Amino acid sequence: MPETSIEEDNADFALDFLQAEAVYSPGFKSGVGSSIYFTDMLSDQHLVVSLSNTARSWSELLKRMNAGVAYYNLSRRVNYGLGAFHYYYDYYDAFGYYKYTEHLYGGSGTVIIPVNRFYRFEVGTMIYRLHRRDDIEKLNTNITSNYVSFVKDTSLWVSTGPIEGARYNITIGNNMDINKWKKRYMVYSFDFRKYFRLSRMSAYAVRAIFLANNGDDAETIYFGGSLGMRGYKFYEFSGKKLFLVNQEVRFPIIDEIHLRLPFGDTSLGTIRGALFIDVGSAWDDKISKLKGSFGLGLRWSLGGFVVFRLDIAKKTDFHSISEDTPIRFFIGYDY
Repeated sequence: MPETSIEEDNADFALDFLQAEAVYSPGFKSGVGSSIYFTDMLSDQHLVVSLSNTARSWSELLKRMNAGVAYYNLSRRVNYGLGAFHYYYDYYDAFGYYKYTEHLYGGSGTVIIPVNRFYRFEVGTMIYRLHRRDDIEKLNTNITSNYVSFVKDTSLWVSTGPIEGARYNITIGNNMDINKWKKRYMVYSFDFRKYFRLSRMSAYAVRAIFLANNGDDAETIYFGGSLGMRGYKFYEFSGKKLFLVNQEVRFPIIDEIHLRLPFGDTSLGTIRGALFIDVGSAWDDKISKLKGSFGLGLRWSLGGFVVFRLDIAKKTDFHSISEDTPIRFFIGYDY
């Protein structure tokens, strides 16, 4: 019988899934955008492309194009990843006043060391050029950001996200100015997620997050929006520290939609719902008052690689409920 082999160097990548994102990278930045994931046939090699834009006019379209590309190789027990990025952002304080503009570009590396099937360590580093300016002064320097994480993942997924198991991530890192060889700040992160299955296709999901940047030059953390505090805008909360709890009951609405056509049948995916309650706060020195939201979410999984999300929310400060009812559209899987 002839021998067969798979050539790793000639992997053919195909679209795996795409989603919009609201992310926080340890010791780096928080932001929003979209990501496209490609994998090879055996899912040993991953290619991730992230895109967003902060242009306010056509003349700034290329200058303010935010892009990142990352390659991950999972074909061996010890996995690794390499990446490059370019970002251009404006930052504002809690009252919406302009603080400063940042332009940065550089590269990253990650090593993933599994302990067993469900536990792993991740070690990462980023080196980038930072240009920051405000109305008074400018800063041009080179930065390195390093972190180590301990991760557990026993989650079981359906088409829109996890439905059973647990996930958590404990991270510690630092951010340093290479030119001055000075530590700018430390990073502490705890992310816990638990899924309690209620029936074959329904579950109660809870997520608790604590993030803190501690130091004289600590960066501000921003959050809100569909993957944070639903009903609020993404940049509505900001501070050096962040606390967030999400709870929701996930349930099926339409198991699968089939469309019968003259030339064959096609599937239009599944529709699932969620009743949610979010509670959180962001602060610098003294913890601020908690804010919250509650409402109904709809998730439409289409084609196995994209999930459309619609969240209808009411906001509250736990003394009163907002008169408006924000409706947010997003693309991405459940937390």
